[in-house]
Amino acid sequence: AEVQAALDAAIQSVNNAKSIPDVNTAKANGLTAIQNAQTAVDSAKSEAVNALTTAAGNDPAAEVQAALDAAIRNVNNAKSIDAINNAKTPGQTAVQDAQTAFDNAKSEAINALTTAVENYPAPEVQDALDAAIRNINNAKSIDAVSAAETAGLSAIQDVKDTVLAAAVTDAEEQLEEDAGYAEQSTPEMQELLTAAMNEISSAADLVAVAELLEKALRAYQGRALYEGTLSDDALAPLVEKYGLIIWILVFAVIMYFFSIRP
Repeated sequence: AEVQAALDAAIQSVNNAKSIPDVNTAKANGLTAIQNAQTAVDSAKSEAVNALTTAAGNDPAAEVQAALDAAIRNVNNAKSIDAINNAKTPGQTAVQDAQTAFDNAKSEAINALTTAVENYPAPEVQDALDAAIRNINNAKSIDAVSAAETAGLSAIQDVKDTVLAAAVTDAEEQLEEDAGYAEQSTPEMQELLTAAMNEISSAADLVAVAELLEKALRAYQGRALYEGTLSDDALAPLVEKYGLIIWILVFAVIMYFFSIRP
């Protein structure tokens, strides 16, 4: 519009000239005005494109790039400075909306991965999580983020399964070792041990394994103490592990036996 207006004004001045020198003057002035108008339009376009590119950032995601490309086309197709500005503003909004959608997709994917590793405080699981998050952060589209999330969840689950199986085996072995009084155990103690093994083998996660193991050891060893089947050698590590409470239990057992003596 600005260039057309300058052209129209220049032609009008030429048509109004009454002599050849006046025509030449009108022509020169008109060319300058047209060039100035074109420069102003070009400058407005350049500033708008720069603003849009800045909003998109470096190495934008596919959706952000698509919004940027559409916005730049609208700016380049504008025929006036007002039209350029009118194209720039919604273009910036579209670019920002696309960036927000992409950032939200990444954030949601990372949250899903982080949730998946709860109660699995193991280095192998953390390594799988870190790798999955790197893949999400390197993704360049929402589809790529979704694909990285799916692959990451699968990889994390595989590691969790492996780690949990190993933890269950270790816990069962530790329970058998720490509660190693099979030759002295009563049927009730053996029943406790079997139930504890079954609970541990069905544990949902690493935290549950640790809690069930601790619970089983306390219950089994407490029963063994109550039954009076613990030797001094067996009692010593319990005192070291559980402290004063063991001596209190020992004292209670002794007092109980004294109380039932005729």
